[in-house]
Parts: sequence; structure tokens; C-alpha cells
Amino acid sequence: MAVDRVYQLQFIRPLYRAAVTGDLEAARSIIARQGDLVRYINENMETPLHAAVTSNSTWFVGYLVNMMNPEDLELRNKEGNTAFSLAAIAGNVGMAKIMVEKNPRLPTIPDHDDKMPLYLAAFHGKHDMVTYLYDQNRRMTGDGCWTNDRKDEILLKCIEADFFGVGLRMLNDHPELPQDNNLGDVLQTLAQKPEAFHCRSIQSSVKETVESYGIWCVFFFFINLLPGVLLFIRTSIQGKLMEKPKNTIDDILKGHSLCGTYPYHVVFVATRMNNSNFLAELIREYPDVILMNNDDGQSIFHISVSHRYHDIFNLIYEIGSMKHLIATMKDQQGSNILHLAGMNPEKNPYGDFLAAPYKLQRELLWYKKVCAVVPPPCRIVKNAAGKTPYEIFDENHKDLVSQ
Repeated sequence: MAVDRVYQLQFIRPLYRAAVTGDLEAARSIIARQGDLVRYINENMETPLHAAVTSNSTWFVGYLVNMMNPEDLELRNKEGNTAFSLAAIAGNVGMAKIMVEKNPRLPTIPDHDDKMPLYLAAFHGKHDMVTYLYDQNRRMTGDGCWTNDRKDEILLKCIEADFFGVGLRMLNDHPELPQDNNLGDVLQTLAQKPEAFHCRSIQSSVKETVESYGIWCVFFFFINLLPGVLLFIRTSIQGKLMEKPKNTIDDILKGHSLCGTYPYHVVFVATRMNNSNFLAELIREYPDVILMNNDDGQSIFHISVSHRYHDIFNLIYEIGSMKHLIATMKDQQGSNILHLAGMNPEKNPYGDFLAAPYKLQRELLWYKKVCAVVPPPCRIVKNAAGKTPYEIFDENHKDLVSQ
């Protein structure tokens, strides 16, 4: 729409300024004289409704929507976003409801990158909007626009945002998810989330479960002592790994590593992140994880010893006779897990608040704990450098003794 400068200054700019600031009275005054401006498109291809969404004024949005035709709400800005998509990004459910009432098609209109409003809401961490849009989209069914790839990418964003309650609903509504080619990404994302098992996340999962399923599911939830995130992991893994050939499972667990030679990326990402709960669930479904090695020839237990990850190491007491294989296994340097216990930890697990005698005591207790699972002959065996485990311990802890 070609307009002169006077018209711009007198009507258009004041209208967009009113939209951005949520000044409803000023907008009413302008639109009363120039009604067509309600669907005016500026140089950024934005309508006043696009601008109004950023003001977070639900009343203002309601006023503009009431003045517009349903198809006007489908107009996109330069980034390919409808005003509805911007509301999804902002997480304003009130605005979204107003627009959907005018045009029910809006939740199924993607942006220029083919991302649905539901995806955008999950990407930006807007839980209430995700819940609303999931129901509004009939749980991602119908309309021919909900491909499995689209569902998978939304599932992944829900996991990244810790929306495990919504993720559980998706898995229950769509048992085909995640697809084989995306299962590795799902597992890798879960592997990087040890904080999801903390109390706050568990409480959040309980809240989501109440909202999504009702009180009876929460009763079941507590009877089984199964926090939402663990239930999510079990639901996403059970029947997805065990039904597949070993080669396929190994490929899934290798994931998309930045280093082409790095094996079983999912497993060792979880280990580096000290995600013991994730590893416990993975071992429960696929015990071969126990004997997987990284590039240094180390198992998850070797790494846990080096980093002083007690919870992961404690899993060794639950693996039966395989414990003896781990206890005698040597890495590329010829070191067994007791050699690693004698070395300084990869990271300081004690902080600066412990005095040297207490650090030494902790280290000695850790060494003895690991020693208890190692056969006597392996306690005195030398590594490639020609040193026994205790010689390594003595050498690496002299500074603590001197303090």
C-alpha cells in the first residue's frame, strides 16, 4: 500500500506505536477514522496485530481481532510468522484463544522454516502454551500436516524444555514415537539432563501429571515410586531398544558424535554428566552398556572412578557377575579401576571448603571402596607405566600428606 508521508505520520505510525505500547484508546481513535488500517502491512510485512502481540495486551489483541476477517489473521511477517505464532512464542494463551476462536486454522499454519506454533512454544519453553496447543491440535492428529518427523521434533523440544508430562502424553498418544532415526537424539538429550532428576524437576513432573492425567494417575505415580522423568525414560526406551537387532541398538547409542571415532556417544555423554538414573534405566533394558568402552578403553565404571561419581560406581553392585569383568578390565594405559582410583580426580569433587586432611581421608576411603571390588592379584598389578595402584595413589597424594 503506497502512502504519503503525511498519512504515515498522522495515522500509520501512531497506530503501530499504540499497538506496541498497548494504548487501546489511541488505536480506537485512529481506526474509527481509518478502519482499513487494521489490516495494513508495514515494511516488515507486519499488521498492527503482529505489533500488538508484543505488547502483551490481551484486550488490545481482542479488539483488533474483532475488527479483522479470519483470513487476515493468516498474514505473515518477514520471518514467516503469523501473529498467532508470535503469541505462541510469547506463551500468551489468552491471546491464542482469542485468535483461534476467530480462525481455527491458525495452530496448523507453519512459519517459513516449516515450524508449527506448537514447536515454537516448546522451543521457547512455554509450558502452558504447549499444553494448550497440543490439545488444540487434537493431540497432533488429522489435517494431514502432522507427519511423524514433525511429531518427533516437537517431542525432542519438550524433552529439552523438561516438559516430561507433555512428552508422556505424546508417547501414549503416538506409540510410534520416537522413530528409529530420532531415537538416538531423544536418548542423547535425556543423557544430558541429570538435573531433571532433582527434587524440583520431580515436583514439576508431578504437577504436569496431575494436569495431564488426573489424580488417579498421580496415585499410580506414587505407588510405583516412579518420578515423571523416569517414567518418561522407561516409556521411550521400553520396546524401542529390545525389539531391535544388536547392530541397530549400537548405532542408536552411538548417536551423532562430533568425533567420528567416538563410540557409544549417548552412553558416555550420560557418564560425563553423572546421569546415574539414566544409565540405570539404560542398563536395565540393554545390559551390554556395562561392557561398552570409550576411545581410552574405559567403561562407564572406569570413568566414574576417575571423576568420583559415586552414584554411577554404585551401579557395579547391581550387575552380578559382570562386576568381575569390569574389575579386571584394563584401559589403553594398562590401568584398571584401582589405578584410576589412585590418581587425582579429573575434577575437584570437594571444592575449596575441605581442609587437606579431610580431602586425604575422602580419597583414601574412595580408594578402599574401589579396592573392595578388585580381586587381590589386580591390586598389585602394574600398568603400562610400571606402577601399581597404591604407588599411583601415594605419588598423587603427597601434597595432601605434606599439608
